[in-house]
Amino acid sequence: MECKAMGGLPDHIVKLQRKCAFSDVAAQFKVIPEEHVTVVADAELASKLSKGLAISAKELQKGSVRIRRSVLSRLGCGQGELPVLAESQYDRFLGYIKSLV
Repeated sequence: MECKAMGGLPDHIVKLQRKCAFSDVAAQFKVIPEEHVTVVADAELASKLSKGLAISAKELQKGSVRIRRSVLSRLGCGQGELPVLAESQYDRFLGYIKSLV
């Protein structure tokens, strides 16, 4: 059950956290993993990549976003090595949510 649904963290975990027993907290607290994928959100960057041009890590970071794999399938932008959002799917203010609303 999620922490929100339960009304917060279990008391024994809160007590361990207060004692700074973080390794014990980590061992007893279960996080549901959510797989994320890097997706190119910039048309110019996508063009450079498709042409095989070299790009810097900073350039990739600025022109890409992390999206949950479950959301990626709803966007329909492919499951390739580095999926690309179409220009109509990404907005600098709304992000990829633009395509989902």
